Amino acid sequence: MTRELLLLRHGKSSWASPGLSDHDRPLNSRGVEATTQMGRLILSQRLLPALVRCSTAVRTCETWRVMAETWAEIGVPLPTYQTDSQLYLATVAQLATTIQATDDAVPRLMLIGHNPGLEELFAQLSGRHEEIPTACLMALRLPINHWLEFTPSTRSEVLGLWRPRELDVN
Repeated sequence: MTRELLLLRHGKSSWASPGLSDHDRPLNSRGVEATTQMGRLILSQRLLPALVRCSTAVRTCETWRVMAETWAEIGVPLPTYQTDSQLYLATVAQLATTIQATDDAVPRLMLIGHNPGLEELFAQLSGRHEEIPTACLMALRLPINHWLEFTPSTRSEVLGLWRPRELDVN
């Protein structure tokens, strides 16, 4: 048995209100558009997760909301969703702890978070150093039977890496 891990960097955030803390910055219009594209891509690639764990930052929660609305509009049942304060600007070690705490009933987990943690985790799992811009989706197949077996050095198969600017806009 294998497990699948989806890593999604939040959509592009707004800097229109300089008084807002980093945690409280919302998505801008480009972020909403790119997130909608990623939501459609997840469906077209048959990558709907069973569980979504999301940083508590406003921009990550809005990324989830936009994707969920995209899926709900066409009647797709929504995955279980949880916010996790440990995912805000998480290090690779913090991401690994979150992944290891996942119930084995979940075959595909999605984390919605931030760089540099997501970029670093992808590099360690894939052996590839890639630019991970906002709203970038990374899909990995992990050669583990139980989430507790996960480590950042688990060499994984890359199922796909999608950047919004590389997608065909319909």
